[in-house]
This record gives sequence, structure tokens and C-alpha cells, in this order.
Amino acid sequence: MDINEYNKLWDGLNSPQDIGRLAKEGYSKELLLVLYTEKHVRNIKRNYYHVAARGRRLLEEWKQGKSFGHLAEKNGFSPVLMASLVLREHGMTKREVREALKDYNIVRDMRIRKELEEAEAQDLVYSKRGYEIQRKRGIEGEAGIAEWLKKNNISYRTENDLKGEGKKTVDFLLDRPIMIDHEGERKKVCWIESKGSFGDLKKIRRDYNAQLKPYTEIWGPGIVVYWFGYLDGMDLWLRARDVIPVEKEWFSQPHKIYPVK
Repeated sequence: MDINEYNKLWDGLNSPQDIGRLAKEGYSKELLLVLYTEKHVRNIKRNYYHVAARGRRLLEEWKQGKSFGHLAEKNGFSPVLMASLVLREHGMTKREVREALKDYNIVRDMRIRKELEEAEAQDLVYSKRGYEIQRKRGIEGEAGIAEWLKKNNISYRTENDLKGEGKKTVDFLLDRPIMIDHEGERKKVCWIESKGSFGDLKKIRRDYNAQLKPYTEIWGPGIVVYWFGYLDGMDLWLRARDVIPVEKEWFSQPHKIYPVK
């Protein structure tokens, strides 16, 4: 995706309603949800402590009748996280808040129960629904890679297999490296990492420093798949660092696999 189109989408995604508006222009709703989620999470991380510092004032406003959802909209915050902050200020423990968010029916206070249900319905990202969407997206992405590996008779170990080894846990560590043709060159691949996201500059740099760089240092070069694409130019940035970025369509296309000699 070129930078102008990306900026148009990023700047236009400020509320859940913007997803439907931009979808009418022909954009995938799932792509728009992925971009909205990433933008929302970044905003929350940047503003969390500023909002949390106003906890007592937020509690007073809530006691005056303003709902969790209203306070969240006013402060550009997550409705579910706003409910959590206010309820902690109200005297509930972390565990009690966590249990209440899991099952509203255990909450005796009818106002709190009603507002928790409303916050869940309003929150596309930090709600149970939002987490489930992200979890399924991750599972589906990894399933597509596993199917491709099986089809090409490539054995591997998964993140779960690697957990007890005290190393970084890449999604797919190949038992034996392979060689593939990519952009007119033959490239070595030792691992594959799945990202159910869009790779913009900030996301790719964060992924590289936290995961991809250590993978290359431990095992050698590999592939990262951004299931919703990446910003133009980031492929060159990653390839210069022994990481091949691909999109999901790559796994549905024929690729010749060569053994490493």
C-alpha cells in the first residue's frame, strides 16, 4: 500500500463508524478493522497514564450519572478500560473487576451491570468480542502457513514446541532450512513468523526489534507474513536485515523449494 492511501485510511479511522463509511469505498472491512484496532491501541497506550491519573475525577463524574461509555468517548478511551478504571476507583479489587468483565451476571449492582454490557457492545478492541476476533485471526493465519508447510513436506516446530527451550518462540521454526526464489534471488529461510496485522513503519520496526532481529541472530534469515499487507518500501527495509516480508497470497501461489546444501 502506498503512503498516501495509507494516510487516508489511518487519518479517517477515528471511530467504529468510520469502518463502515470507508468500506463503502471498496475497502475490506477486515483491513479497516485491523487498522482501526492498531490506531486505537496506540492511542490508548499513549494516553493511559494520563487518563488513569484522573481516576478520582472520573469516578465523581460517574457518580453524577455519566456512563462508562460516555466517559470513554469524552476522553478518547476504551469503554471497557474506562469501566475498569472507574470500578477500581470505586473500591473493587483487580480480581473483582476482572471477574465482573468476564461475567456481568455476577454483578449485583444493576447500574454497573447495565453499563458493563453497554461498554462491551461499544468496544471493538478491548471487549471479549474484540479479543476473540484477534485470537481467531491469529489462529487462521497460522493455519494457512501450517497447511503450506505440510503441502511442501517441510517439517517444523511451533511456538508451543519451543517454549521449554529458553529461547525466543517463533511461530514456525523449520527443522531444516530451505531455499526459495524471491525477487529474482535465491534466499535461505529458517523460520516463519505470522502477523495478523498491517505492517506500517512503526509496526514493522517494533516487530523487528522485539522479535525478528533476535530470530535472525539465533537461527538465521526467515519470512514474516503480514496478512493485511505492508507499507511500500518496508519490504526493502526488512530484506536488508535478512527478513523476507510476504502477504497472505504468497502461500497460495506455487513456489519451488530447494534444499540447503
